[in-house]
Amino acid sequence: MSNIKTIVKNGASGGVKSEQVLQVGKGVRGKSVRIKLAPDELLQLVDEETGLGPERIRIERVGYDLQLSFPEGGVDAPDVIVESYYSD
Repeated sequence: MSNIKTIVKNGASGGVKSEQVLQVGKGVRGKSVRIKLAPDELLQLVDEETGLGPERIRIERVGYDLQLSFPEGGVDAPDVIVESYYSD
């Protein structure tokens, strides 16, 4: 399984606020990565093998959260959950 780097950036300056590497499939094992973004922050996903964005990703809104799943890990168990992504 591949590794995906999640990078949280400041939207205005583009500076990196945090980085985290996750192994695809963590959601299947109940260990989804949870991220909370401020309104001015951006999330970037990078495949560590290619240095590019993931080729395939499933994105789903569940309540106020944005759930991201990679096919290698199983689309029914999100690998990344962006908490409170959507507002009222």
